[in-house]
Amino acid sequence: MRSMHVQDNIELRPATIGGQWGPFWWATFRVLLVLLVLTWWATVLARLTRLSPDTTRTPSVLAAGLTYLPDSRVQLEGDWVVQQLGDGRLVATRTAGDRLRFQFAGTAAAVEVRAGPDAGAILVSIENAHASLRSVNRFSLLRSSARLEMVPIVHNLVPGIYRVEVTNEDGGELAIRALVIENSPGVWWAWLPPVVVGITFLAHLLITWWNTLLEALGWFRVRPEKSEKNAST
Repeated sequence: MRSMHVQDNIELRPATIGGQWGPFWWATFRVLLVLLVLTWWATVLARLTRLSPDTTRTPSVLAAGLTYLPDSRVQLEGDWVVQQLGDGRLVATRTAGDRLRFQFAGTAAAVEVRAGPDAGAILVSIENAHASLRSVNRFSLLRSSARLEMVPIVHNLVPGIYRVEVTNEDGGELAIRALVIENSPGVWWAWLPPVVVGITFLAHLLITWWNTLLEALGWFRVRPEKSEKNAST
C-alpha cells in the first residue's frame, strides 16, 4: 500500500529590520513624489483653464470684443478732447502725463490709435486684480505718415481681470479710437494625457508599495516553486 505526501508550499517569512524595510521606504518615497507632482500639475491646470470672470457682476470691466471710445467704462484723466473721424470718433490729447484707464476680463488687449509724424510714445502699465502681476512697457506711435493702427499692448495672459493704464509719455499726439479685448480659452485638452499617465503611474506605484509593505511585515507568501509531491511506499 502506497501513501501520497504533499509538502506544504506556504512558508512564514520572519521580519527583518534592515533588508525588508528598505524597499518599502523607497516605494513610499516614490509614491509621495508622484503625489506632489500631480498636485502641482492640478494647480497649474486649474490656473490655465479657469473660466472667464462674470462681467455682468462687474459692469465697469470690458469683456472680449471691440469697445469704441468714448465709453463710460474707460476713465480719461487730463485734457482729453473728442475728435470726429469720418463716421467714428477718437479721444485725443497732446499733454504729457494724461492717462487713460480701464479694466478688462480676458487674455490680451490692444488699442487702435492714430499713429503718425505728430504722435509720440505711450507707457502702458498692467496689473491683475490681486496686484501680484505688474508690468510697464513703452510703445512708440511715431510713423512717417498718419494712419490708424492696431497696437497690441499685452498678450498671453492667464484668463482674469486686469487693470490697464495708458499714459502719454512725451506730449505727442495720442488719439485712440477703440480698445480690443481677447479672451482665448485654456487648452485643457492638451494637459489631459500627462495627467492620465501620471495617475496610471501612481496606481502602479501604490500596488508596489502595498507589496513591499506585506513583505516588510513578514506576512505569508506563496513560494514561486511548484509544489513538490513525494511518493512513499
